[in-house]
Amino acid sequence: MSATARRQQLCDAARDEFVRRGYRNATTLSVATTVGVSDALVLKYFGSKEGLFRAAVVDPLLALLEAQMAENRARAQEDQPLGVPAAIVGVRTFLLAWAELVRQERGALVSLLGDLRDFPDVAEKLGELFREHINHLADTLKPPATLKLYRQFDPRAATYLAIAGATLAGLVEPDIEGFIDRCVDIIMHGTLSETGRAALS
Repeated sequence: MSATARRQQLCDAARDEFVRRGYRNATTLSVATTVGVSDALVLKYFGSKEGLFRAAVVDPLLALLEAQMAENRARAQEDQPLGVPAAIVGVRTFLLAWAELVRQERGALVSLLGDLRDFPDVAEKLGELFREHINHLADTLKPPATLKLYRQFDPRAATYLAIAGATLAGLVEPDIEGFIDRCVDIIMHGTLSETGRAALS
């Protein structure tokens, strides 16, 4: 097995181990045993359990979140300026994609969030990533918030509520799509003015 393939095999086994047992309870020895190699080989590749956790869970998850957020930013820029129906579809598309990402990566996310106290640099990076993304999304909502189609609303608060709802949907809701539809209905229709409601109908 090539060094690259072996490293990936160890990362895959470690990810499963960290998701199942958490950072504190997982060991490099258990990962090595799963793969059928020595503990010394795991340490040769990653240096420590922390290095293994970063390579198997932290780095791929941060890269995935950054890619998803970049895709959402690009989509939001393409969709400007937004009429009411397009805005509703855009918000739904974004929230559904986010909830699906959370669903797919639920185990790794829970593992990471549960052990953030041991990784303050990762907590800071996640915070920066979310703040940047939320601020960008809120900025894209500012122009609609000034139109007569919408009543006055705080774009940042609306964005936080939407992402929180989509995140929880991805973690616990059996019917993500139905839940997101209900969230979009509450958030988007709630921000419409009488003029906006008339335009939508």
